[in-house]
Parts: sequence; C-alpha cells; structure tokens
Amino acid sequence: MVPVVAVVGASGSGKTTLICRLVEELTRRGRRIAVVKHTHGAFVFDVEGKDTQRYAAAGARQAAIVSPAQIALVRRVDAEPSLDEFAATLSGDADLLIVEGWKTADAPKIEIWRRDRPGPLAFGDDPRLFAVAADGPVETTAPAFDLNAPAKLADYVEQRFIVNRPRRAARLLVDGRRIALNEFTADFLAGVVRGAVGTLKGAGEGRRIVLEVLPPEK
Repeated sequence: MVPVVAVVGASGSGKTTLICRLVEELTRRGRRIAVVKHTHGAFVFDVEGKDTQRYAAAGARQAAIVSPAQIALVRRVDAEPSLDEFAATLSGDADLLIVEGWKTADAPKIEIWRRDRPGPLAFGDDPRLFAVAADGPVETTAPAFDLNAPAKLADYVEQRFIVNRPRRAARLLVDGRRIALNEFTADFLAGVVRGAVGTLKGAGEGRRIVLEVLPPEK
C-alpha cells in the first residue's frame, strides 16, 4: 500500500500551501504524489448542473467523468472510511499519499508551527510526529525544517518514505482496520494470492493486487 504522511496544524497555518510546495518539489524529482483533504462536513465536489452532479443528485452511488488525461469520481459511502482503507483504494500510480488533516489517524505526521501563534506543539508528545515545519525556532525533539524553504523537508520525506520505504509482501485490512501481520503470515498470504492470480487470463504481471472478500449472500 502507498505510504502515507499527514500534514497537521492549526486552521490557517498554511497546510495547503506547504503540501502544494512539497508536491511541486517531489514531482519535479519524478515522484508520483497523491493528495487527499479530510473534512468533517459535507462538500460539493462537482459544479451545479453538470452531468456528473446531476447523476449524483439523482441518487447514483458513483458518478464519474473520464477523459484520456483525467478521471474524476464522486462516490457515496455509508460510513467514513479509515485512512488505511482509503489508501488501499488508490491505484499503484503513486509513490506517496499526503493527507491534509486526519489528525487522529495512525499515520506519520508533519506539524506546522508559526511564531505568531506561540505555544507548544499540539502533537509534540505524539510518537507519530516525525517532522516539524516552522517559521522560527521551535521546541521539539523531532527534526525541524524551515516552513518557507521546504526543499530540505522534501529531501527528508523522500528518503524516509520513498527511497527507504519498507517493503511488505502483504497488508491486511478487516472492516477498515489494519491487522498486524508477522513476516511469515504476510509472505504466506501474498504467495497464495499471487499464485491464484497468476493462473488467471489477463492478470498480467500482478505487481500490486487488491483482493476484497465480501460476506456470503443470504
């Protein structure tokens, strides 16, 4: 599954700006970056009156528009997915997923700190905090980077999550919850699934396989 980094901070601290600058820098280096913004309220993704918005308004569970260069999809859900569950739905065409928000998710975090808002880091005691982006001196045990010159932060993120990314044979989600697998079990599950998929016509190399096991029909 694609590695995930969450950018967190107070409202108005510049999370979107930092993410855009990281995306620009990492993309310039040839990295493929996906981004998702987490919100607690309802939102309108499509333009009022456009075909896909009309499909969704009519009750379609999924409404999409596809072109040779882009795909846009709106999908209704019965419950908010976990970050792991959402990340598992991404295509393999990404080296890193950067998340804005999702503060409570079990994901490595970059916190933004600004000197015009003095006070301790909100996630200073969180073991998942791996970096701080600040516009001045900040008290932290995590590595601190200049908020206004994010190239060095991009270096750190690239090395930790892309270049030296831990490679796992398999990852298991059960009802959206990640289940820890030891090395033997991960390799065993991966071997069984890859072996079965390898016998199917049209499966190709099967470099990344996502298998969804549904409850039996009544």
